[in-house]
Order: sequence, then C-alpha cells, then structure tokens
Amino acid sequence: MESPMMFALQDDLETKALRLLSHPAILRARRDGEERLIASLPNATPESHAIFKTAMDELTYFGIMNGLNDDPAYPRVTVVQRPARHVGGQQTPAPKGLDENPDTVYRIVPMDGASTYILSGQVVGHRPQVVEFSLLGDDWFTVGNVSGETLEVASDGRFTITVAPEPADGRTNYIQTRAGASFMVVRDTIADWKHQRATRLAVARTGGPSSQPRSEAEEIRSVVAKINRFFFETIRLHELAFRQPANVFPQPLIRSEYGMLVTQAYSIGHFALEEGEALVLSLQPGGAGYLTVPVTTIWGTTRDPVHRMSSLNSLQAEPNPDGSFTFVVSVADHGFRNWIDPEGVPEGLIFLRWAAIEGERAGGTVPAVEAKVLAIDDLFANLPTRPARIDQEWRRRQLDQRARDYDRRWLDQ
Repeated sequence: MESPMMFALQDDLETKALRLLSHPAILRARRDGEERLIASLPNATPESHAIFKTAMDELTYFGIMNGLNDDPAYPRVTVVQRPARHVGGQQTPAPKGLDENPDTVYRIVPMDGASTYILSGQVVGHRPQVVEFSLLGDDWFTVGNVSGETLEVASDGRFTITVAPEPADGRTNYIQTRAGASFMVVRDTIADWKHQRATRLAVARTGGPSSQPRSEAEEIRSVVAKINRFFFETIRLHELAFRQPANVFPQPLIRSEYGMLVTQAYSIGHFALEEGEALVLSLQPGGAGYLTVPVTTIWGTTRDPVHRMSSLNSLQAEPNPDGSFTFVVSVADHGFRNWIDPEGVPEGLIFLRWAAIEGERAGGTVPAVEAKVLAIDDLFANLPTRPARIDQEWRRRQLDQRARDYDRRWLDQ
C-alpha cells in the first residue's frame, strides 16, 4: 500500500516514529500498558494471545504517531488507522487501535481552544459515503462537528472549515472551539471501495498565542502520554463491550463520549464461539444509509481486513428481500454470502455502526440488531432467508477484488 499523494507529507514524521519505537521511555510505557491490558482480559484464548505482540506493535506506533503530531501551534494532517507502509526502506507497523472501521480513512489534526484554524479541502471523484469533521476535547467528548451532509462545497469541490474561539454567528462550515479542545478527527467513510475517494485536506493555523516548537524531550513526553492514554482508552472502551455476555448486542445508540461520532449509532459487543458454532447478526438499517459489521481483536485492532472478509458494509453485503441484512460470523467459511471472517480467532469485538441516519420514517423501522448463536449444521435451515451457497472460487474472486478496490482509496485523481 503506497500513495505518494496521501502520505508523502508525513514521511519525516514516520521516520522519527520508527526511531522512537526503541526509546527506553516508550518501551516502559508500552510494557506498563500491556500489563494493564492483559490484566483486564484474564480469560483470553490462546489464539488471542498469539496475536497480542502484533496488536501491541500497532497500538504503540499509533500512540507515537499521535504524540509526534500533538502540537496545536504547529498542526499537521496525519493519516492513521491504516495498514503498514514502507518509509525510507523500512516497513512501519500499522498505526491503529481503538477498534477502527476498515471503511474509514482517519486523519488527525491537533487543535486547541485559543487558536484559529483553517482546514482546506477538496472533494475528488466520488464523495465518501459519510464525511465527518469532529473536534474533540481532552475528555474525548465532542466539542463540535461538521458533517458532509451540511458541508458547503464549491462547484470545483473545494471547501474550507474554520475552527475558532468566537461564536459562529450564522457562519457555515464553522466550529467554535473552547478551552480543553485537543484535536480534530476527520473520518471519510468509504462504503464503495472501488469508486469513493477520501477528500484532500490541509490545515493552517491563522491566529493564536505565539509558541516555540517543542523540544525533543517535550516530544517524548507527549508520545509517552499518548501511549498511556491509548491503553487506558482501550481498556475503558472495551468495558462497554464486555458489560454484557458474549454474543449479546444491545440496541444501537448515538453516543458522544469515547471519541465516538455524534451522528452515528453504535452497538458494541463481543463474541465467543465454540467449535461448530456461528454467530448470526440480523441488522435493520432503519433510517441509516450505511451500516457496517467490522471485527476487531479483543486487543482493539483489526488484523487484515484488506485481504480477509473481516468486515462488510451495506453496499458490499447482500440485503434480504425486506431490506434488512443477515451476517454470519464463523471461524470457517461455510459458503454464506455475507460471511464475516474473524481470521482464525474464535473471540473478538464487533462495533456495529449505523451512519447517515435520517431518523425514524413514518411507519418505518429504526436501526436495530438481533444476535443469536447457531450450530453450523443448523445454520442454513435457520436463517431468515434460504440463500444459495457460494463456492470457494466465488470467494477467491471476491477477495481479490476487495484488495484491489481497497488500494484505490489512497490514489489521487
């Protein structure tokens, strides 16, 4: 996965991040975080323990990348929550964690409550299914949000968003910042992997208190703080998933905490399957124009959603005749069209998401989920519809196309 247009401006940051992977203070922060995370999940399966190191490589690198781009006086736009890439002849870990959505291109921009920022962008090609610009505080609650549905865009696709301390006073494409504001998360959610593209983005700080660039020691302290915070937030977020028994999913809610989108509904749960079992998820879109079923590990990372069918969204999946969706999570592929692959691990997390929600339509349905565990032998006989089985050649073609389509999101056009 390479993209000179999307990533070239952060190569220097990643070169520094690679060097910091072996810094003693960072190794200590990682070790302490790992101990806390393992202690929070004492009954993890051998399969989960086998992937723990890779997940921690990624979560630590995610913290380093965010810590290096954490100065609101000198903001940059960095791409995170994506696969590994090559920088200067070295392969980076994938900077990801916190149960990311494989459909989404995530970008981070540090901001504060006293400065003015201009985020300049351009829509290129097919617009993403969902676009959200969310300013978050130190507490990870949303300070303000601009959605793609209300974003004013010129005829050539260009737009600007202003973030400033003054009230909006009727201005559009505007977020009023406040004390405690910390960073912006830009989420471009690409449901159609083949055609939709992320927006181009750049940031400029145009006003605010003067500040000198941080020293290397200050950068190290910021990186350590981010690593500590990401381990803490992983444990805190997963308490939501483990609050209910395995294979039980609550009805979706819109939440404003944990850095979640205030325009998106979530149902957060975990699955644990015995040999010969499958989890069947029945989802009602309701007023949502987009929904997705992404599997993450119990450590909070995706593994290889590019080459494995570990996520499906409502544009990729086959709907039922009534417009609902049925997904099957099972370790082995039994030929069900909407199969979700946990990549050989019989336990994990699923953060179900509904977005582009129009609200309840008169006489219609609202976003909803139903979950049940079935024996594989009884699976096809007990599904709401009787789908034809697909063969392995069909699946191979599907996966090949999936990988080709994923790489398109990083291309400039």
